[in-house]
Amino acid sequence: MSLSTPKTEPHSPALAGVGFWSALLCAYGLLVLFSLLRVPIPGVNEPHYLCKAKHFWDPSWCSRDIFLTSSNPHLVFYATFGWLTKYFSLDTTAVMARVIGLVPLAVGWHLLCVRLSQSAWTSVVSLSIFFVLQSAGNWSGEWLVGGIESKVIAYGLLFWAISQVIILRFPSSALLAGLAISFHPVVGVWGTLATVMATFGFVLLSDKENIRKNVPGVKVWGLSMFLFLVAASPGLISAGMAVLNDDQEASRIATVLQVGHRLSHHLDPMKFPKVAYRYFAAMIFVWILFIPKREVRESDRWWNLLILSSLIIAACGVWIGWGPRPIKEMPGYVWRISALKFYPFRLADLMVPVALSIAVGKSFLSWIKKKFASPAKQTGSVICCTLLLTWSGLVIPGSEQNPSKMSVSKRQNWIEACQWIDDNTEKSALVYSFGNQWAVKWYCDRAEYVNYKDCPQDAKSIIAWNRRRWAIVLWKKQSFLDGRISSEELQELTKITEATIFICERLGPIDQKPDFQNSDFRVYVTGTDSSLAE
Repeated sequence: MSLSTPKTEPHSPALAGVGFWSALLCAYGLLVLFSLLRVPIPGVNEPHYLCKAKHFWDPSWCSRDIFLTSSNPHLVFYATFGWLTKYFSLDTTAVMARVIGLVPLAVGWHLLCVRLSQSAWTSVVSLSIFFVLQSAGNWSGEWLVGGIESKVIAYGLLFWAISQVIILRFPSSALLAGLAISFHPVVGVWGTLATVMATFGFVLLSDKENIRKNVPGVKVWGLSMFLFLVAASPGLISAGMAVLNDDQEASRIATVLQVGHRLSHHLDPMKFPKVAYRYFAAMIFVWILFIPKREVRESDRWWNLLILSSLIIAACGVWIGWGPRPIKEMPGYVWRISALKFYPFRLADLMVPVALSIAVGKSFLSWIKKKFASPAKQTGSVICCTLLLTWSGLVIPGSEQNPSKMSVSKRQNWIEACQWIDDNTEKSALVYSFGNQWAVKWYCDRAEYVNYKDCPQDAKSIIAWNRRRWAIVLWKKQSFLDGRISSEELQELTKITEATIFICERLGPIDQKPDFQNSDFRVYVTGTDSSLAE
């Protein structure tokens, strides 16, 4: 089985020399540029990941926070980047983590494009195309370039692993796939499964004589499996500790909360918008149009099978999740939601725009070479096209451009309120924010009673998270019977939650003078005087 072209691999000019490294640096620069310009710090998931990483390295920080003290499903990410928080602020850590974390993504993307196209600059052009596709939308909420989190690194390692399979370097591919699983078990496992499915499909459809010549020996397979298990073990163990639970009833309740409520926009195919289905189908259709009908290289055939494998996994997810709602009315809903909580849609949601970007990029470069004989004109065309597409990706409106969902002035008032808490209250105090809960720990430097965004991963903590949210709901319902909140009722909330700092935006009227107030937010400090710093 040969997935590469012997005459050009691995010593193709595309794989060495100034052009190769120049294109790689350009791809990396585009990734950093797009990340920093499109997604302000902190990005949508950066408070979730980096606060967890900070707590991992310093358990005394926000030690009363229910999310931070829960299980660590992305342990490798926390261990890799959390140490930065010991020496730098969270804002600086986010910048540094993005710059570092985009390195494996740039390498993986570049090598994958080079192996599939034999042209170093395909990675640059295709990346700018991908920016546009990502900014325009998605199917299940998956994205690649933005803030930093574990999946960014996992996808980079996965692309790198796929590029190694194409040239039959199975031990290095296995090692990289294992590392992808350690950084993000869901991304890594689905990517590895799709790769295995594509390889088996390729074997079944290929010439048997050709396969016999290229099948590696037992030693190579043994080494590959060993490297894969060693590299994947940290991720599999940490993820297993988060999802495995002896209490089946607690596990069922937690899974219903995850799939049916908190993460339904990612996990329930019946919650995906119709426009998202249409956009995803359109990308698949256009990608199929760009698949050559003749003289397709074996590496292209295998790559197409990998994309098809990801679509098969996603189709199984749709089949499992399609049914009556509420979700508990689906026949066999327990096993079905248990399968859905592993994100069966995310791999296809990303790989389809990736495949389309590479296919269009290859076609564009081929057209440029035919259109212009002059190397200068070819280079100029590539530069102009790349810059135009990157700019387009930056200006297309998207929610990730404003993670806080606040206006500039309101965001400044929010940070001001949080800063007052940081400067004037005890570090051990517990905070609860009504309504707006964006990056509370990030700016207040305090533990939270509960935060909707920060849902834990283990069953016990998920149930506790939900119970705390209901405690707030029931208190509000009881307190507003007379249309206002008294000082005694605010003190009662402190007894219920042990939280002594409350951030309010629209909640009220409250018959107590706020300890801090600006034009958008009010802060109330309850309990004993020890809640306020000396």
